Amino acid sequence: PPMTAAENLEKARLAWKAGNAKDTYKYANKSRFKEPTPEATELATLAACKMKLDDAAKSSFKQLSGDRKKRTRGACRDFGVRVGL
Repeated sequence: PPMTAAENLEKARLAWKAGNAKDTYKYANKSRFKEPTPEATELATLAACKMKLDDAAKSSFKQLSGDRKKRTRGACRDFGVRVGL
């Protein structure tokens, strides 16, 4: 059976901890499409930044708010990607 949003999110978390941006991006987006959450959006944005997918990063970054948005902006800047305000 297809994985749930929560299962995809857990795979995204584990991939990010392992330094695997490609899998983080894949699973975070699968999770977001089933059930959008701030955490999945943050992980997808971080992974996009790490892989230098500027447009994808900017697109998902716009859906973040508050501390999550600030934290993600800083992390993306460290990866050399400017996602905006």
